[in-house]
Amino acid sequence: MAKIKLEYIWLDGNEPTQVLRGKTKVVDSSKFSGKLDECPQWSFDGSSTQQAEGSSSDCILDPVYICGDPGRTNAHIVMCQVLSSDGFPHPSNGRAMINDDDGDFWFGFEQEYTLWDKATNKPLGFPAKGYPAPQGPYYCSVGAKNAFGREIVEEHLDICLDAGLNVEGINGEVMAGQWEFQIFAKGAASAGDQIWVARYLLERVAEAYDVVVNWHCKPVKGDWNGSGMHANFSNTQLRTANSKAVFEEVCNKFAPQHVIEACIAVYGADNEQRLTGLHETQAIDKFSYGVSDRGASIRIPLYSVQNGWSGYLEDRRPNSEADPYKVAATIIKVVKGGFEAGDAVQAGTYGSNVDDLTIVEGIGPKIASLLTEAGMDTLIEVSNSTPEKIKEILAAAGKRYATHNPGTWPKQAELAVAGKWDELKKWQDELDGGK
Repeated sequence: MAKIKLEYIWLDGNEPTQVLRGKTKVVDSSKFSGKLDECPQWSFDGSSTQQAEGSSSDCILDPVYICGDPGRTNAHIVMCQVLSSDGFPHPSNGRAMINDDDGDFWFGFEQEYTLWDKATNKPLGFPAKGYPAPQGPYYCSVGAKNAFGREIVEEHLDICLDAGLNVEGINGEVMAGQWEFQIFAKGAASAGDQIWVARYLLERVAEAYDVVVNWHCKPVKGDWNGSGMHANFSNTQLRTANSKAVFEEVCNKFAPQHVIEACIAVYGADNEQRLTGLHETQAIDKFSYGVSDRGASIRIPLYSVQNGWSGYLEDRRPNSEADPYKVAATIIKVVKGGFEAGDAVQAGTYGSNVDDLTIVEGIGPKIASLLTEAGMDTLIEVSNSTPEKIKEILAAAGKRYATHNPGTWPKQAELAVAGKWDELKKWQDELDGGK
């Protein structure tokens, strides 16, 4: 009987930037015809991926997207979201943050990256000592003098198209050794799924050439462009606006300081190195928008203007390491008017500055201080803990704390980190002091 290889891939719990993991499940062809609903859930050791403790290490891989795997025989790639052992979305699960059930939001991500020479620890095209010629000739370049790594880029494009990913283009970027591919999808979750699968395939193609894919937003310091993942987005309102005022209204929703902070919290680590106001960027702490303005936070594409002020917008701030799920979820929340003052810290993002333990019903300032002293100083750490372990910390602090019941605290923290504020509030309203 023929066998089918299913490569389950997922995002780990690494901070501040999650990375891909993968393992292969082999199934009988009689039980699999290529459909997503034929892919069973599968567990993995979360203690080895920074997603659980060893004493309770099982996490669940929940398949959400499937495509062919042209690089292997009789194979498919299965993109998975991570669930905790209780079946709820894990705090690291950015996909669960997306509020786009009807697929009204369309996203086109421009994924930049740098091909990296392991021997020189520099981009392809950089000499072992010193630097190549200044930026200028590398963007959309042709010829061995200015284009470096094209064989990897072309192979990656072919394998993505063969897999069924909706790649809409590729090009050489501004810095030597820097490239870009673009993926578009109707539906935020689908766009994120396809970006992650394309990243996975690029890593695997580059492996065969012993070349590293450097996703960092500023891989070379100095007068060199950084790497981004510009997010082009639209909804029915923008696609049918026929109004400059509508575009300005949407752009202005991104302008308040607390919204700027909430966006930057999920737009990728080390973005201050890239968003300097130079090299086609706006400064990280400022917000601006403009028609065809590549130095703005949000660019209004000329197409949208020429199309009667109907079309899409481009947020240029997300960087090349950002999680497209979290980027899309945040943009959707802003456009829908979901961010209020004070939400910047509570952006619902794994790895962001979520450190107010008192968000959890039952944790007051004194207990928060106890947990912090015990090394449990973020909601992420509370969510990854167990009621038993928290109980031990409370008991060690004395009788006055030993009476508290932390049974719901990890789950409350998990909902907070995942940005499920409505669900958390509803649950807390039913609780009595966190019990």
